[in-house]
Amino acid sequence: QKVASLCSPKTKVLLICSPSNPTGSVLTESELEALAAIAHERNLVIISDEIYSRVLHDDVDSNDYDQVEGEGALSDCSPDSSPEHCRSQQKRSASLLQVPFLDKSRAVVVDGVSKAYAMTGFRVGWIVTPNRALAAAMPKVLEASVSCGVPFAQAGALAALTDPASRAASVKMAHEYRRRRDVAVAVLKEFGLHAYTPSGAFYILVKACPAEVDDLEFCKRMLVDEGVAVSPGSAFGDVARGYVRVSLASEISDVEEGMRRLCRYVERTKANATGFST
Repeated sequence: QKVASLCSPKTKVLLICSPSNPTGSVLTESELEALAAIAHERNLVIISDEIYSRVLHDDVDSNDYDQVEGEGALSDCSPDSSPEHCRSQQKRSASLLQVPFLDKSRAVVVDGVSKAYAMTGFRVGWIVTPNRALAAAMPKVLEASVSCGVPFAQAGALAALTDPASRAASVKMAHEYRRRRDVAVAVLKEFGLHAYTPSGAFYILVKACPAEVDDLEFCKRMLVDEGVAVSPGSAFGDVARGYVRVSLASEISDVEEGMRRLCRYVERTKANATGFST
C-alpha cells in the first residue's frame, strides 16, 4: 500500500532490489507478487536488481533454478566443506520471474558476477527481458558510455559461472557472510543497538545518530577518530537519514572490532550530541 501510494501518473518504472543494499532485507514471494501487481495495474516497467540473490542467509522464500537440493540456505556448508557438498547447499532468493501472473514484456531482471563471485572490478553483468525493444535500446546506451565489455573480464565471468570450483567457492563465501552477519548482530545486541537481522546481501543499517547530528559528519569523524569507515544512511535517501550502512566485506575479526568501535562511538555521540557541531 505504501508503494502504491507513492505512484503517480508520471511514474513509469518500479525498481526493486532483493536482497537489498543497504538493508540486507529479502522480499518474499508474496511481497514480489504484490509489487508485480502494482506494476501490472499501472502499466509500469518493473526492474528487479538481483545481484545479491546468491548471498542468502536464512530460510526465507528461495528459488531452485540453480537445481540444488538440501534444506535451508547454506545449512551446513563450512569453509572446510568439499566443493560437492557446498554446491548441494546453494540457494537463491526468490526472483521476479517466479511471479505467475507477471507480464514479462514489462519485466527486467538485472544480475552479474560482482557480488557472489567477488568480481566487482570486472564490471560484468546482464539483463534478462523478453522485451526486444527495451533490450535493443540498452546496447546503444552501453556503447555511448563504455563502448563494450573487455574480453578478459567476460572470460573471467564465464569461468566464474561454469567452473564447479568457482561456484563452490561462491557458496562458501556466502556462508562466511552469514557468519559475519551473526557476529555483527551479536555486537549490536550487546550494546542495545540491534533493530533487525539481515536475511541476505552483506550489509546492515544501524541507527547511529540523534536527530541533531548529521550522519555524514558522523561518518567523517568516526573515520578519523576510530579508523572505521561506514556509509551515511542519507546517501540512500531521507528515509535512512540518521543511520549508517555497515559493510560485512571484511575479515570476521575486523567486522567484530569495527562493530564494537562503532557502537562505542554511537554511545559517546549520544552522550555529547550538543557538542557535536555539524
